[in-house]
Amino acid sequence: MIKFWKKSLMARLVSSFSVLSFTTVTLVGTVAFIRAKVELRNLVFERLTAIANLKEDALDLWVEAQQEATVSLAQLSEVRSQAEILLTRPENDPQSQSAHYLLMQYFNSAMTSRPELEEVFILTKVGGQIRLSTDEQIEGEYRVKNRYFTEGLKRTFVQNVYPSTATGRPTMTISTPLYALNGELIGVLGAHLNLERMDRIILERTGLGEKGEAYLVDRFNLFVSAERFGRQEFPRGVHSWAIDRALKAEDGFSIYRNYNNVSVIGVYRWLDDRELALLVEVETLEAFAPARQLAGTIFLVGLAATGFLAVGVYLLARQIARPILAINQAATQVAKGDLTAIAPTLTEDEVGVLATTFNQMTQQLQRSSEQTASYSRSLEQKASQLEQALVEVQSYQAQLVQSEKMSSLGQLVAGVAHEINNPVSFIHGNLPHAVIYIEELCELIQLYQEHYPQPHSAIEKYRQEVDLDFILEDLPSLLDSMKVGADRIRQIVLSLRNFSRLDESDRKAVNLHEGLENTLLILQHRLKSAGDRSDINIIRDYEDLPQVECFVGQLNQVFMNLLANALDALENCSKFETQAHSFKETAESPEEDLCYVSHLPPDRPTILLKTRLLETQWVQIAIADNGSGISPAVRQRLFDPFFTTKPVGKGTGLGLSISYKIIVEKHQGKIYCRSAVGKGTEFMMEIPLKIAPTLTLDEHFLTSME
Repeated sequence: MIKFWKKSLMARLVSSFSVLSFTTVTLVGTVAFIRAKVELRNLVFERLTAIANLKEDALDLWVEAQQEATVSLAQLSEVRSQAEILLTRPENDPQSQSAHYLLMQYFNSAMTSRPELEEVFILTKVGGQIRLSTDEQIEGEYRVKNRYFTEGLKRTFVQNVYPSTATGRPTMTISTPLYALNGELIGVLGAHLNLERMDRIILERTGLGEKGEAYLVDRFNLFVSAERFGRQEFPRGVHSWAIDRALKAEDGFSIYRNYNNVSVIGVYRWLDDRELALLVEVETLEAFAPARQLAGTIFLVGLAATGFLAVGVYLLARQIARPILAINQAATQVAKGDLTAIAPTLTEDEVGVLATTFNQMTQQLQRSSEQTASYSRSLEQKASQLEQALVEVQSYQAQLVQSEKMSSLGQLVAGVAHEINNPVSFIHGNLPHAVIYIEELCELIQLYQEHYPQPHSAIEKYRQEVDLDFILEDLPSLLDSMKVGADRIRQIVLSLRNFSRLDESDRKAVNLHEGLENTLLILQHRLKSAGDRSDINIIRDYEDLPQVECFVGQLNQVFMNLLANALDALENCSKFETQAHSFKETAESPEEDLCYVSHLPPDRPTILLKTRLLETQWVQIAIADNGSGISPAVRQRLFDPFFTTKPVGKGTGLGLSISYKIIVEKHQGKIYCRSAVGKGTEFMMEIPLKIAPTLTLDEHFLTSME
């Protein structure tokens, strides 16, 4: 049999195909079962997690409702007034007995409307004696050691599930301080809860199938629900891998064996507020039943298909076995990399056509292989060129950014040099000490003149030569001028520091007007008249603004860019050039309505700084000039990187692009431009008073059901 199988290609084809088909069917069925099992497990985990969330939320809502009901009962004015009488008068006092009767009526009515309240009682502040209870048999007993008494004197307290000494069943107790009408603490009002509703919440089987279950376990490994509490088959409590983990305050889900040693898929969690472990479980046999059914169906269908295909392969193999072997031999050589292999054409039927086509294919593969190798080499060269170009672009971009920084720094240095150049001549040595010394010398000279009115002739001659009276009279004004110069230098340096804010990279609440004024002070030298242009007029229209949270240094950079552009526009504007002090009229274009430029004087170069509060949460800063304006074509590309209308070397085209990013991206605001040729330009900036924090998505999956 084995010898025949080795010699017969047809037998090998049929048997190999049958084995391959059977293996494929088995593999597909196994993979389908495993994938379906994994998907089902994930779906079951999600469903059980949702059920656990629902039960936990429902349990919390139920406890909160009972807590609110107990607190509301203790806050009723009727209850407080009658409780004050009950707890402050002797038991045999008629008023105390009347209060006892009325409170019993209130509590019984409350228990009728809220069946979850199984017993309502009042404890004295001292000793914890039960002065009133809807279960009259326990009146007079003491609860001084109970937590619901000791904690109830301080706050509203929920004593989680514990075995009742009276009924032997699990119960919960809610206690809350009881105050008289004058606010004095007089006792504790408590309520024992009926846990039937909690049992219904936990034992609800929706979504758990036929054999699924949910249950609660306390720290003593005991079932909490009344139906299972103290079951005899678990004298040492219930234990499982999931129960033990949940009692260690761990949350999770897994496949494990439950307290009955049955394999289950479950979710376990520790309810910290209730001091209970919640478990929701479904038997794995029930959970994975659809996966087994799917795998069985695939297996049966695959076996049937394998049988039919084996017969067809047997019939086909009888006709094509021999030429196929020849083609197979050639294909084997091609598979090994020999693209020159040729399959012999043994027949003229489809198999012969197949051999011819195979030979054509190998030839095409050979040509394609050569083309692919050539194309690969070309791609490698292009990739190298692109990488080099990218490095050059990045380097050029970094150079442009650095150039823009250096341009701004140059403006700062120019302003500082211009402002410090004049007052620096007034500074000589240590000015405060010099003032003191000179004053003392003047006083000493006056003393000499008083005590020696007739000095030596040489002293008198020299005194007249130096004109001592004039020196004493002029010296104070000279010292004052030196002080003014020193103060001026100090103001300039302080303004430079306030403008740069190099030590403040985080956002900070500041006065925007200070940033505008500091920027103006740095650019003060450019406001003075130059050539045929008169002084540039500055109009300030500031509203009373609250402090604005911003990135100070970056916002000052925006002010510097916009004010420098406005100054450039006014310096290059021909309509302010004067001939014999006459104003040169320029044609105006009604291209766009301007809010502020129309209010500026037409015959003098002017910059307007205006701030105002928008809708209490936004601030608008406007910088307007009455220069020559900007055309619509230029305005469309105003904020594009590297776009500039200035001559080469005068600007990089990054100033307004950087300003746009600072306002829009860093400050979550808006910046836009209005302009009309011949009239002027307005830049509007709107930023919020406080930058909103960036929100991130929660990475954890939370399931919430109401």
